[in-house]
Amino acid sequence: MTGDREHESTMLTPDLDSLVDFAARGRWRESTSAQLGARLSRTVDLLDRIEPVRKGRDRRWSLWLRTARGALADFGDFDEWHEAGEVDSPEDLETLWRLEYPGEVQWHRLEVVAVDGALHFFFGTRLSFWADPESGEFHEIDVDDPDTWRLVAWILESSWAEIERFLRDPEGYNEEIARELPPELRFGRIRRRDLWKAIDGCYRYDGELDLEARRQLARIATEQDEDAILPEMTLELFLEHCEICYDANCYDHIRPDMSPLEKYRAMADGRDEGLLDLPQRDPEAFARWHRARTGGGHPFEICRGGNRTHISFYVVERPGGWQLMLSGLSDARCLETARAALALDERGKTFVLDRAAELSRMLDGEDFVGIVPEDIPLGYNRGDFPDEDRILSFAHLSMLQEEAPIPAGLIHWYPLEPLRPAGEP
Repeated sequence: MTGDREHESTMLTPDLDSLVDFAARGRWRESTSAQLGARLSRTVDLLDRIEPVRKGRDRRWSLWLRTARGALADFGDFDEWHEAGEVDSPEDLETLWRLEYPGEVQWHRLEVVAVDGALHFFFGTRLSFWADPESGEFHEIDVDDPDTWRLVAWILESSWAEIERFLRDPEGYNEEIARELPPELRFGRIRRRDLWKAIDGCYRYDGELDLEARRQLARIATEQDEDAILPEMTLELFLEHCEICYDANCYDHIRPDMSPLEKYRAMADGRDEGLLDLPQRDPEAFARWHRARTGGGHPFEICRGGNRTHISFYVVERPGGWQLMLSGLSDARCLETARAALALDERGKTFVLDRAAELSRMLDGEDFVGIVPEDIPLGYNRGDFPDEDRILSFAHLSMLQEEAPIPAGLIHWYPLEPLRPAGEP
């Protein structure tokens, strides 16, 4: 193996980032490399010496690869950056360089999953591909391109170096990773009330909902009958409950002269699956519609939003009747959900508040905000945290520290999962 296919033992972060950005364009491609196939086989042999995380028949390994950021000159030429309109002075370029690469060493998460003989690689969130070690076939990446070939070779050979270092001294290696991995790449938690105190001017729920209202919500959480049902359900009854929720929040889109149906149309998702076409007072018509639903709509999304930023008032058929469940625990909607629940309770309505205890803790600031590593997208992160911590809100450390540094003692960092030699309990 010679020429431009010779693997470099080291790679600087700017070069790596450029190669990753280019290689990610190779999605939907298939390519073959016998030389990389041989490297894949060696990768399999080395991974087999580490105890995997097992999920069904799949096996997963997680490694940290590292690159040096290099000197400012490695980041780019000032004239090129200036011509592109990105910077106005050499000082601007240095500031940009330090913002992009704050530490001298950059860490890169590599996940490798073995599935039915193939290896699936996830290099952070920016690049993924899979390959067959026996045939040397690569999918979702074009290793016929010399630069992409070089990137894949670097990923494989860097993983070898990390595995070999681990196998020489497992305890010392795990201690090193635990000591040196930057906080922004770790999982942690902070109590919401501590976050409020640490950041001047931080938006506080307890400043929006007085003590008596929060006590009432805590009472709902402890005393509500989670099996409460209504004997029948109609469109009129559903809209009546929705109207109470809308009026409790004084939405801009709601006017006093609107009917309950008009308020629902102004606030809901709009994909009602024919709900609004039902006769308003006919329980049999509602039951037939509910039982015939095929999905695809969002009739119970009463305050539209994103996947996690909407409020729903689910209608669920139970033995002997119907249950109304109010749900909306995102940071952006929890106050609205609380006001709606309080108004329904004051009117003596039969409903269930979804995860009422968690909502009560959020509004008192007694719950935790989960800190998610910067290289993992925010979204459905609940499975990354212990169930007993009941974490429903998530943020990156950089988001929390935009206004001011968070005192280190306020954050609990979860211990890293250590690597273990294969066969070790």
